[in-house]
Amino acid sequence: MRGNTVKKMLGAAALAVATMGLAQGADASLSISLQPTSGDPTNVHVNDVLQFNVVATVLAATPDGTANEGVQTVIGSLTSTPGANGPVGNFSAFSPSGAFAATGQTGLVQDLNGLPGLDVGSNDKVAPDNYVAGRAASMQVGASTDTATFVLGTVSFTITNAGSGGSTSLQWVPRTDASSNPLSTAAVWRENGGAKTPTSAGTGGYSGQALTVGAVPEPGSLALLGLGGFGLLLRRRRAM
Repeated sequence: MRGNTVKKMLGAAALAVATMGLAQGADASLSISLQPTSGDPTNVHVNDVLQFNVVATVLAATPDGTANEGVQTVIGSLTSTPGANGPVGNFSAFSPSGAFAATGQTGLVQDLNGLPGLDVGSNDKVAPDNYVAGRAASMQVGASTDTATFVLGTVSFTITNAGSGGSTSLQWVPRTDASSNPLSTAAVWRENGGAKTPTSAGTGGYSGQALTVGAVPEPGSLALLGLGGFGLLLRRRRAM
């Protein structure tokens, strides 16, 4: 009973953090996020396989009440950044889906940031072959007004070490040029009916949103934390 309560509390906290991250990135016209479809990112264990949809969201720079936002091309990488005592895992290759599989790329599974775990994509600013990519033959336009959401494809993340109470950030990283500046060919989308790229004027740009993965502490660990807090309270009272 208590375990379920703890899971719900931590799950709600993780959802709040994720929602905060999305709100902070809302200024971007094109943002890429990971949406869980299988597994619980807030309570991971060794050998868990988390499944995600890789989702592109376009927001109109100037809301006009029309459905004229869309996406055609998105290129980047997926990385994991373990925090202190955070879970470690490996990304799978990306699987582009639907219209975005036309000339999509699976990406190369490798270490991209020198941290534990395997990412998928590339650090090569010149050659695009090993990046993750969703590419449609033509612009895909959404049906909603002033915003559009598309599933570019799917990816999985397998936990190899659950950590001990820390968290790990999973994030889409847009492809950039050799100087780490926005690259015009890294994405093509439609905003207020006009085609945009990361270097277009008057757009909020192209970014990736972070998703937090963590593990629920074991009941024994929670009990020790409670005892530690109780002991500290007793020490303070004695000092007074």
